[in-house]
Amino acid sequence: MKNNFNLVTDKWIDTDKGLASLYDLFFDTSYQRLTDNAFIKIGVFYLLRCIAQRSYTPVDDRDFKLCSLPEFQQKVTEYLTDHKDLFYLYGDKPFLQFPVLKQYNSTKKTSLGAFIPFVACGNTVCLTQYSVDKKLSDAQKAKVLVTVQAVSLAGKRIDNSIVITPGYKGKLSDKNKPSSGCVSPFFGYSGALNSFFVGSSVADSVMRNLLTLEDIKKNAILSLGLGKPCWELDITGEDCPDAEVMRYSYLGRLVPLVRFCYIDGDEITCTDGIKHLTEKDGVVPLSMTYMEDPKKGIKVKNADPQRKPWRDLTALLSYLDSTSNSGWRCKLLAYCFDRATFSKETVGIWSGGLKVKTNSGEQKVSGGDDFVESYTEFDVSTLRRHSFYSDLVLVLDKLEKKEFYLRRSIVAFYSNRGSKDDNKPKLLPEKNVPQVKAAKEDYWRQCDLLSEQCIKAVESGLESEAMKQFLLKTNQIALKVYDSYCHASSSADFINWVKYRPHFKSEIK
Repeated sequence: MKNNFNLVTDKWIDTDKGLASLYDLFFDTSYQRLTDNAFIKIGVFYLLRCIAQRSYTPVDDRDFKLCSLPEFQQKVTEYLTDHKDLFYLYGDKPFLQFPVLKQYNSTKKTSLGAFIPFVACGNTVCLTQYSVDKKLSDAQKAKVLVTVQAVSLAGKRIDNSIVITPGYKGKLSDKNKPSSGCVSPFFGYSGALNSFFVGSSVADSVMRNLLTLEDIKKNAILSLGLGKPCWELDITGEDCPDAEVMRYSYLGRLVPLVRFCYIDGDEITCTDGIKHLTEKDGVVPLSMTYMEDPKKGIKVKNADPQRKPWRDLTALLSYLDSTSNSGWRCKLLAYCFDRATFSKETVGIWSGGLKVKTNSGEQKVSGGDDFVESYTEFDVSTLRRHSFYSDLVLVLDKLEKKEFYLRRSIVAFYSNRGSKDDNKPKLLPEKNVPQVKAAKEDYWRQCDLLSEQCIKAVESGLESEAMKQFLLKTNQIALKVYDSYCHASSSADFINWVKYRPHFKSEIK
């Protein structure tokens, strides 16, 4: 087959300047942001980090600080130029693909759209134009491929009757039959949040998320060190010698080949690939935020459409305060913080993911499941200020308490509506007051619009005018929401409305 469509030189990645190639992103700093959905962004950014780490992995912080952004760009573009022949989407050795799958004549060969969240395939009903399974361009196929091999959803669309390594038993169920596709540890059971530092350009962002050899040595799971990316290895099956290298090396976990795929025209054959350790084994990808529970094991912070990631900044930034007892941590942000903020005036943090439901091994998006992401920018000098983290904890806690008092006020209003006994106010269970859920969502939807103002207020200090104005606005939001959901249609209602309307202060303490 003729080599065709090269990911190094052909444009396939969505950015703020339109489509870009891998070479474009590392050569040209005018490409500032990836612009696809959070699911695709995570898959693509994993690939970019893998390429960058293969091109340049500093020994330690000092080594990193001696390398400028232009020098880093040169190292990566030279690597891409030298290894261009390994990045063809089609050909004798297609990128991230296994032509051997073609000989199995899989009965589960399916449209590539089956691996795109919210696209309807098979008997699924199309609710919107977005859900229609369309013919994909080569650029779109490349994005699906890069995402599928790392963070694809588990389920029956994965053909585990295909076994490449002779005698391999890792694809059999308890009943000794081919199992459904396994959950990707780089996606999680419910769709984990991934978080990264963001710089002035895509190339700068990738550089700010580099690990050093010292960082890698700190992780027991990376016992084989940096390793090599899969496209430089001879992966001949699920349990071949090089598959073992992938499991226990850093580059092997950045482009992990959780699925073995082969694109044939507009269809794809997909089977479980290399089985990596998961959170149930006590192993979590570095870009995820997690907590260790002595009784329940590891708990990962998942994407939640009703909770934008900026509200969890105290979990993401817990490393800023050694005395913090939050329990949450994100190793990638902790490892990279000093380097990501070195000689910089600002730094951003992007967090995102896709919420899914997992039922009997099948992962799917349904109901309120959706993509989630948020971006927050910080002033570096303020972020390094000793009191910044503790101030942020206080402010975000203040917003959560406001929500609590708002919910309690609404419950009290409806619990005592029409009651004539003022001496014995009653309180219904919150689940029996349907207005509460809608009011909570409305409150946070409006607060989400003030996330940038929240950070600026924290940077200004708890006693600043900016903080007072921010708290005043959130007070107004809470009161407006209360007024919207608690209608006084009679004099008795009006008395209750006044009696239970919440009162908030415009200062933290």
